Amino acid sequence: MPMSVVSYLIMSLSGIKMVSKGKYQESDTNFLEKLYKEVKEDYNNNRDTLVEFFTNHGFDKEQSDDLAYKMRNAVYYIKRDKPERRKIEKVNMKVLRDNLNKNIDSVKSLIDNLDILIELFPDVNIAYKLVHKFTYYHMRLEAMPRAGTNIFFRLALIPLFWKLEKLGYGQAKQINLVYDLFYKYELDDYGTSNENVGEKEQKDRIRTQFQQPAFKYWKEFDQRLGFI
Repeated sequence: MPMSVVSYLIMSLSGIKMVSKGKYQESDTNFLEKLYKEVKEDYNNNRDTLVEFFTNHGFDKEQSDDLAYKMRNAVYYIKRDKPERRKIEKVNMKVLRDNLNKNIDSVKSLIDNLDILIELFPDVNIAYKLVHKFTYYHMRLEAMPRAGTNIFFRLALIPLFWKLEKLGYGQAKQINLVYDLFYKYELDDYGTSNENVGEKEQKDRIRTQFQQPAFKYWKEFDQRLGFI
């Protein structure tokens, strides 16, 4: 934890007040509302296509319906190229950081008025609870990755990989299926080849960027973003 954070906690709990630098700016809620709407619309528009895809790959109707549902968020990203995914992630990361900064400022305000808070809500552990929250939000903020092109796409694919694992699909079969799915939706360069990159390299990319991280979620992504 940065020394500035430690210093703030020590000085605040010692009765020395500090003025917060800067002002929290509201998150782009309009962007999020638009994003949620588009994600839902893309799933509704592509559900039948997804069901048909999984049926053609040997799954029964119930399995195909369930696998299509597992793609309810991922289909939004699979239909967008790298520049657009990068733009979406950049704004999403800003919203997440803004929300964490808002939480940090709220807890700082409570710490700065700890004496009044104790009078209103007597609790011998209240100082500890506030410090715990303050530290927790800061750790999450520091652990957040930089925006890329596949962070949220990767998270959105996790339910599909988990379901395939539950259905008895091993790693190779999972990767082959997702490769076919990427090719069907003409995602990036999947299904094309040149002298440097072909099917083997693209499947290895799926393994390292999507399939393996899906099973490390609780150790890595939950600590960074805290949601699925």
